[in-house]
Amino acid sequence: MTSSFLVKLGQAFAASRSGSFAVIFALALLPLIAAAGAALDYARAVNVRSDLQRAIDAVALAAGTGLFDRANGTFDEDAARAFFDVNFGEPEGEISSFTITKSATTVEVSVAGRIETTLLATLGIQEIPFSSDAQARLAQATNFEIVLVLDNTGSMGGNNKLKIMQDAATMFIDRMETLADGMGIDVQIGIVPFTEMVRLDTDLKSEPWLDLPTQQQENAWTGCLWDRDQPYDADITAPNPGIAASLFTPHPNAGFNPARCRIAEIEPLTDDYNKLRDHVDDMIAAGTTNVGLGMVWGWHLLNPSTPFTGARPETDEDYRKIMIVLTDGDNTRTRRRTQYGASLDANTEDVCDNLDAEEITRYTIRVVNGNANLLRRCASDPDKFYNVRQPRGIVGVFEEIASLIESETLRLSS
Repeated sequence: MTSSFLVKLGQAFAASRSGSFAVIFALALLPLIAAAGAALDYARAVNVRSDLQRAIDAVALAAGTGLFDRANGTFDEDAARAFFDVNFGEPEGEISSFTITKSATTVEVSVAGRIETTLLATLGIQEIPFSSDAQARLAQATNFEIVLVLDNTGSMGGNNKLKIMQDAATMFIDRMETLADGMGIDVQIGIVPFTEMVRLDTDLKSEPWLDLPTQQQENAWTGCLWDRDQPYDADITAPNPGIAASLFTPHPNAGFNPARCRIAEIEPLTDDYNKLRDHVDDMIAAGTTNVGLGMVWGWHLLNPSTPFTGARPETDEDYRKIMIVLTDGDNTRTRRRTQYGASLDANTEDVCDNLDAEEITRYTIRVVNGNANLLRRCASDPDKFYNVRQPRGIVGVFEEIASLIESETLRLSS
């Protein structure tokens, strides 16, 4: 309405030959210019304040995870300010003060500054000040046991998928290490590379839960296993030496042939992050797919019963259990060689049905190919399923999951 009125008034001024009208027009125009200038500058100030709050919140949360903690235990305020500058990125806002403090329970950030006015400057108002603050309150200590169940099949060698997944997993491990150090919490991570088989450390060859009845077989075992026989292939029922189907069985082709057992070993839960990063680097792409097998072994790692005993019991309320599953293809093979397609997916769905009774948060990631409906169903809820259409998107998904985990230890309180 203001702009149309100004146009009409301007037209009237242009048509008038009266000097008195020019004076009246000029006097009437001044408050309108002031109003328009105030609206414009106020809108700029609102945008700056919005960007400011987002940047401050990001700094507070990042500081809470330990991102700016030095190795000697001191706090790097310069790094925090640089992080703020990148996130603020507002050329119109000039920062006059930035303060950040971190205690054992909170992180507090305060920022003040100003923007230079445009039309309001003609009325003597040269700047609009702004300020904001944020406080991140460290939540009650939450520890984590996290398992990465990662497809190592031959198709992962295409389009650089394996390398991108390795980079994403390494970044994720880095962030969990920073979280553990910064928050003083325990973050244990395990890794399950899978194809149609998984591989264990051969030092376990004498364990009674392995189907290796002779000394010769023990000595020749490569560490490669395939899925257990039914009905033990879809859960983690403890193996019983008296029930052959419940034992873990060497893969018939790779179990005693080192040339065919090339998959990286399962890495049990650990907080040796360098070892985890090295383990990710050892992965290669070869073989066919059995997603259910990978998930079952991820479940084994998160359970304190045989064959791995390092996990906390589910009754331990100080620990959250998380499984992240990534695959780029359909199920293709189990120990029942004639089982393909829908029947194989049904087996994986049985695994997920059984996992529903567990207190395990499950994220599933489909990379380009694979049964989207199955993977969506196997996530602990639909919003934890990620459909990655280009391999480069893998890194972003791992970044988002890392942020979700970090957010469980921090809460913005103002």
